[in-house]
Amino acid sequence: MGMEPRDAAWLGHLFTAHSRAVRAYAWRRVHPDDVDDIVADVFGTAWRERARVPTERALPWLYRTAAHVISHHHRAAARRTLREQRTAASADTPDDTDAVADSLLVAAALDQLVDADAEILRLAYWEDLAPSDIAMVLGINPGSARTRLTRARGRLRAILDTAGAGPPEAASPAHLRLVKDAS
Repeated sequence: MGMEPRDAAWLGHLFTAHSRAVRAYAWRRVHPDDVDDIVADVFGTAWRERARVPTERALPWLYRTAAHVISHHHRAAARRTLREQRTAASADTPDDTDAVADSLLVAAALDQLVDADAEILRLAYWEDLAPSDIAMVLGINPGSARTRLTRARGRLRAILDTAGAGPPEAASPAHLRLVKDAS
């Protein structure tokens, strides 16, 4: 029996092109000890489902697959707190005290949001996805993704305002990037 058009070379190219992004995606969502297993499961799924992996938008498909793998992982493993995951994932912690304070403020505000709002904001700002790619990850249409993102930004802005975050102009660039469109 002949090889599929998408063979081992295809998988190698897919892995080379996107494994860092998938690893970063998993790193922010699971304990560091579990990242390699998540990445292996995602690319194992890509291999098994290779006929379904879109050529032009493989990364959002991989993120969606990673979301499913991580969801299964969380149901099977003991839950770790979101704060521990973020702390372990923050390898590039800024030295600037104001930026650290802003990061903690935003993290605390994200903790107060419902999971769906926090996840769409993470996809937009941590994974730097456009609404059309967010839609693919979440399995919704792009218009719904834009609407959900706008509403989530507004809810985040309200939490930050209540927490006394002050006007957006007073925040650090990292803080501004997350809430700039929420005002």
